[in-house]
Amino acid sequence: MKMIGLSAMVTYREESETRLADRLVDGLRSAIRKDMESNQVFLMVGLAYVSTNPDMQEAANLFRTFTFLSLTHSVACVVEDKVPRLICWVAGQGVNLFMGIRVLQCIWEVI
Repeated sequence: MKMIGLSAMVTYREESETRLADRLVDGLRSAIRKDMESNQVFLMVGLAYVSTNPDMQEAANLFRTFTFLSLTHSVACVVEDKVPRLICWVAGQGVNLFMGIRVLQCIWEVI
């Protein structure tokens, strides 16, 4: 939903007659590009994590945390604030790392 909304905003801003929002359009494009990069990894690791039959509460909290971090990362991209963007990116990668370690632990137990 977020990606659709961001894409619609970019399209609307590009087609509007005022060019005062060029900086906003660049920020939205940056947010979309960065989401595409990080969400692919999250989807792959998340699917592997869910296939290990994890605790429902832990899985829900991890997915909620990544969603919140992704939203705040997009806002930080639009307002061009580097420190919150870095913090959100690192924390999101931490969620991916945690889920990846859980998947590897599950595979190790099977072997």
